[in-house]
Amino acid sequence: MGYRKWGMAVVLSMVIVASTSFTVEAAKADKDVIVFYKNEVGKKLATSQAQSSVKNLAQLDAVASNYSTVALERLKASKNIDVVYQGKAKLHAMSTLNPFPALLSKVPLWNIKMINVQEAWKQGYTGKNVKIGIIDSEISARSELKIVGGKSFISSDGVKDYADHGTFVAGIINAKPASNSNVMGIAPSAELYSLSVLETDGASIEYIVAALNYAIEQKLDVLNISLGITEKDLLEDGSSLENNPLTIAIKKAQEAGITIVAATGNNGSKLVDLPAAYDGVIAVGSVDEDKSLSAFSNYGLKDAVVAPGRSIESLNYLGGFKTNSGTSFSTPHVVGMLAILKEQFPLENSLQLQQRLKKMTHSLGDSFFFGNGLIYYPKGGQFESQLIENPQSKPDVIEVEPKPPVIKPSVPVRKLSPAEKFVKNNKTKITAIIKKMNAKKTVKFNTEFAPLYTVYKELTTKQQATIQKYRKNHGVTVISSTTKSARIKATNLTSIQSKKTSTITFSTAIKASSIKKSNFTANHVGKQSMDFSFEPSKNGKSVKMKTKKKLVKGSYVIYIDTAKFRTTKNKAVKPYVIKYTVK
Repeated sequence: MGYRKWGMAVVLSMVIVASTSFTVEAAKADKDVIVFYKNEVGKKLATSQAQSSVKNLAQLDAVASNYSTVALERLKASKNIDVVYQGKAKLHAMSTLNPFPALLSKVPLWNIKMINVQEAWKQGYTGKNVKIGIIDSEISARSELKIVGGKSFISSDGVKDYADHGTFVAGIINAKPASNSNVMGIAPSAELYSLSVLETDGASIEYIVAALNYAIEQKLDVLNISLGITEKDLLEDGSSLENNPLTIAIKKAQEAGITIVAATGNNGSKLVDLPAAYDGVIAVGSVDEDKSLSAFSNYGLKDAVVAPGRSIESLNYLGGFKTNSGTSFSTPHVVGMLAILKEQFPLENSLQLQQRLKKMTHSLGDSFFFGNGLIYYPKGGQFESQLIENPQSKPDVIEVEPKPPVIKPSVPVRKLSPAEKFVKNNKTKITAIIKKMNAKKTVKFNTEFAPLYTVYKELTTKQQATIQKYRKNHGVTVISSTTKSARIKATNLTSIQSKKTSTITFSTAIKASSIKKSNFTANHVGKQSMDFSFEPSKNGKSVKMKTKKKLVKGSYVIYIDTAKFRTTKNKAVKPYVIKYTVK
């Protein structure tokens, strides 16, 4: 499930005189700041304080530009300004990687058959006059696609990436049948808008927000967002979810009547990525050809739906066809089906169409994993009801539920794991350690580095990258049940609970006199564990580790301090980290 572009304003050291330092700081601009204003006074203030051209996001009551530190303080202090966002999070692509008689004459691929959209084609429904926006990489202007508009939101110095991703998504939704392939889009008559936001390191929040503003301006019907970000990564700058630009922009688009469909994510996790986890957004998971949940698909929202997402064939950017997998590609199946329903039931609003979609699903099992089930167009186009009652007086207004943000109201709030609690309660300490690593300062391996490894999965993507970089720079060898090394081996990495012992073997013999029991430290959930004993062999080739009592679930990280180790040839030895898993 590195992608950082924005940097917070760097405070310059006062090396000359106070007045000179202030002038330099005031002139330095923080790039790509999004300012949400409350009224016209706030808008004028935000515009006047900008240091470069202003991007007007009128549909969101916001502007984006570069601001000096002094200007930012003025904006934050103003009662006419709602939110000043200086974050740098980025969303990522969710890949691991009638009018058309040919629709009925060709043999559909398995994913088309699975959702039974041929029944809609027989009724003559192909998504006519439905406007679909694809927030993704730039879509190729292929003859099979009906692209009627769009815009690139990537800055002039940005670098586009994932060239195939947006085109692949578009093909699933909209590809007209071609003579040399059985690839067919679900809604080939729909009108596509290419909203290009994806760079080599992801899609910045500024680009996503600008694309949502454009979608409102163009009065689009449905949005496909096959991108995602964890709440933890989105809010690592310390902002609240409620005041985050992504939350605000999604809510504005929903209020404008746009149906938003997004990928749950590809971590095989029970935590769904944003924006799919927002209330009112249709979250889409992936199933394989046998209708089992794809191993990579995130799950956990009972109000979600699933669609085919593994080994899907679609369009390549430069021509031809390719096969790909991911919730990125289950999502456009749902978008295409919504276009069919929008054409068939043109008077129904966004909420009514969402309810209709969820009523025509087939249950595949536990709703915690499959949500409402597999989207499936009814046989013969026979719906249970030709009219879905409008569930609220304000038809297209869907409130975003900020607390808890990642779990919808219908799902019980998940209790935090011990590792998650540790990270939550030690944010300041963790941030300080990461800061030292980034500054290339010395970190204490047994009390700072090793403890972080026990909660590694709960850290942000950026923090994980810092730890890996620091590890490589210091030559630390890490082994686990999935990571091997020629330098060191250990037994029972996943069965230490039942076996109660593990043999750690060095590929190069160590001088027995240089190995001490104190060189071995065990850590669990960020803290030192006293549940292990260590007995070095007399020949210096191995160490016997034993558990003293029953272990609790989680990761146990053994750090081996080799500062005083010497091989039999009197050479220094780099540190080791061994990760044991107790299930």
